[in-house]
Amino acid sequence: MYLIAPRPHFTYFPFSLGPRSCIGQVFSQMEAKVVMAKLLQIFEFQLTDGQSFDMVDSGTLQPKDGVMCRACGHEVPRIK
Repeated sequence: MYLIAPRPHFTYFPFSLGPRSCIGQVFSQMEAKVVMAKLLQIFEFQLTDGQSFDMVDSGTLQPKDGVMCRACGHEVPRIK
């Protein structure tokens, strides 16, 4: 007969929490912020018609039906 020890709290998140977290995690988060900043400089985002503002509370607030938007380019000032 084998005794099963209780599993640690982070058992189901291998390589994402604790001392063995992914070494590229901080870099990828910084890269995502840079990409988002560049997209916001180049495009203007507008919600499409008929969007609902219903939210789902599942630990964090999320839109119930997703978010549909249009990306419209706008003039970016050039430095001379």
